[in-house]
Amino acid sequence: MQKERLIGVKVYPHSAWILENFAHREEVLISELKTRGFNLVSMPLWNGRSCWYDTELFPKSQIPFEILKFRRLCREEDIAFAAIAPIFFDLETLALHPGKEALYQNLRRESASWQRFVSPCDTAYQRHKIDLIIDMAKNVNPDFISLDFIRFPVIWENYPLHTHTDSILFGAWDSRCWNAFHASPFYPKNLPAEENGAPIKQLIKRHRPQLAAWKKAVISQFVKDLKNELENNHSSIPLIIHTLPWQESDFEGAIGWMAGQSPESLGPEAAYLSPMLYWGLTGQNATQISSSLNFWRDPEKSFAILPSIPWSIVINESPPPLAEWSETVNLILEKSDGVVLFHLEKILQDSSIDSHKKQQILNAGKRF
Repeated sequence: MQKERLIGVKVYPHSAWILENFAHREEVLISELKTRGFNLVSMPLWNGRSCWYDTELFPKSQIPFEILKFRRLCREEDIAFAAIAPIFFDLETLALHPGKEALYQNLRRESASWQRFVSPCDTAYQRHKIDLIIDMAKNVNPDFISLDFIRFPVIWENYPLHTHTDSILFGAWDSRCWNAFHASPFYPKNLPAEENGAPIKQLIKRHRPQLAAWKKAVISQFVKDLKNELENNHSSIPLIIHTLPWQESDFEGAIGWMAGQSPESLGPEAAYLSPMLYWGLTGQNATQISSSLNFWRDPEKSFAILPSIPWSIVINESPPPLAEWSETVNLILEKSDGVVLFHLEKILQDSSIDSHKKQQILNAGKRF
């Protein structure tokens, strides 16, 4: 008998809509999740330096939603609880320490807030983030830790798959990362003097394999360090790792040399890899999604796959027709170990008949 497939949803406890409808009503939210057939809820427990549970690391941010009570209720109702941990996205840290910000290859900071990252090569920040996750593991004890923004900065959401590779903005080219790459064993050796001083864009284009190997090593080492710390603190909580939806054939292998991600570098450290399959936004059709899932799956099943998909609208994306939604989700469920919907507000605010049909599709994907 197979384990029940995870049908999850993301919930943001500090959002105005959640607080308006579920402040001091954690039991009601649990009832909604059960009614909709979800057996996994993914929830951030902090935002930058604002924590929503008692911790010695920061003053608790007061919101009328009791995280620890909600965690207990999830356990009582057999709903798995995944604590979302944003890694290199941290606007509050950047406000305090602007010098920590990652730069894009045009050597500029990005104006879009969700694309502003702390430098992945800032070792002091890495230590701070690991300490925060260890603290959360001790105080909340989630069933999973869901690592988000665990990559080098790439503005992937803005680019359909037919976009020319040279148009994509990615990082990081702050001095920390540049010096770390230059000092690493992956930096191309014996470069001619004129190439050693060449513009960054030229160096990137000529030495993508070395850049990919270095970036993947930086990201996977952070995950390994985190797992070691969790084990040292007797908190061996399985990891869900969010990835971009790209595969190796997209944008000339950019999943490695732009983002620093790959199944072989992250899979051994994860219980689940979670590619963000926002198929309408990135212009993917069913064939491309199937190919992407094949890329991220592990034929030896040392890790599972748990894609994250939108319920309806992401940024300026229009809700997909029901037939397209049905085809795509069923394809995803055929090749995955579950799915996580982004996010609960969209589901509960969707009063159309399509929402009920969509939920039927999800329920049909559950198996034992």
